[in-house]
Amino acid sequence: MGIDVLWHGQTLFKQPEAFDHAYLPESFEYRGGQLQALAECIKPCFQGLRPGNCKIIGETATGKTTSIKMVFHEAEQESKDVYFVHVNGSIFSHPFAIFSRIHKEVLGYEPPSSGVSLKDIYEKTFTHLEKKKKTLIVALDDAVYIADLNKVVYDLLRVYELFSVKTGVWIVGTPKDTFALDEKSASVFAGQHIVFPKYTEDELFSILKKRAEYGLYKGVVADDVLRRIAGITFQKDLRFGIGLLKLGVLEAENKEKKKVGLEEAERALAKFSSSDKGEKMMEKELLYLLEKKNFNSGSLFAEMNKKHKMAYSSFYRLIEEMKKKKLIEVEEKQGDEGGRTREIRLKEFLR
Repeated sequence: MGIDVLWHGQTLFKQPEAFDHAYLPESFEYRGGQLQALAECIKPCFQGLRPGNCKIIGETATGKTTSIKMVFHEAEQESKDVYFVHVNGSIFSHPFAIFSRIHKEVLGYEPPSSGVSLKDIYEKTFTHLEKKKKTLIVALDDAVYIADLNKVVYDLLRVYELFSVKTGVWIVGTPKDTFALDEKSASVFAGQHIVFPKYTEDELFSILKKRAEYGLYKGVVADDVLRRIAGITFQKDLRFGIGLLKLGVLEAENKEKKKVGLEEAERALAKFSSSDKGEKMMEKELLYLLEKKNFNSGSLFAEMNKKHKMAYSSFYRLIEEMKKKKLIEVEEKQGDEGGRTREIRLKEFLR
């Protein structure tokens, strides 16, 4: 009979990277149709034709980004004549930042952050592509965060008027997002819809089981525990479920146990729930400040930091989530000392 105790230095994680957000699973199930549709958008490139454009729509954590990265990686092995660029719109939200990101992927280095115009970056990037006779496909992930999506889409897809370069654009988001392409941009985009449905509870169980088999030692988590986590995950999303499984394993390790039981899973869930409460408290705090006056993003971050120590990336995500919930408005403005800033204010109906 084995002893259910972890000795000093032992761990339950066989491959801890399996629980990272950036991890690409070797076995990617339930998305075969979507992968095939994405591949069909790329296939024309191999025949010297323009790639297909598409809108990739699905709830959070339904495999959109993973599918894009996988099909990009696979296509890169087949042809060196196409550049594939994945842009996270929640990080690169302005045209200058997006085209700088494309420049880096195409030329291998970042352009200067000042002293150079968007026009310069655009011309240098597409001159290189034209000279090398390369095609470009850009996936605009979290496109709802992009400040001027119309400009980005139009400038990418009408590049053939200035350069002999073929381009394709993939716009990625959730069903709740509004991609307000104007008539001019929509006419050049004309892309197909590729839908990523929510995973079923059985599919979530299967995915979590495979992740556990790869990332944990044998027997660490039983099927009944995985079923419980899958049931909770079905009410949330897969990213939440993977994080919950990881935290459950850490709970077991903290108690020096060799197996994750239902008790550890419930304890992990309670910690996640308290984290959700923390986010709601931050939202209330921010709304309270905005009731008094409007802020630019830097001032509001400084004010929030007086009570809650937080990274700017966390503050940015909070602002973007509240904007998606239509609680606040965010407007680009000229800063007092040059450059651009964002004015943040309450939605009118909340005043």
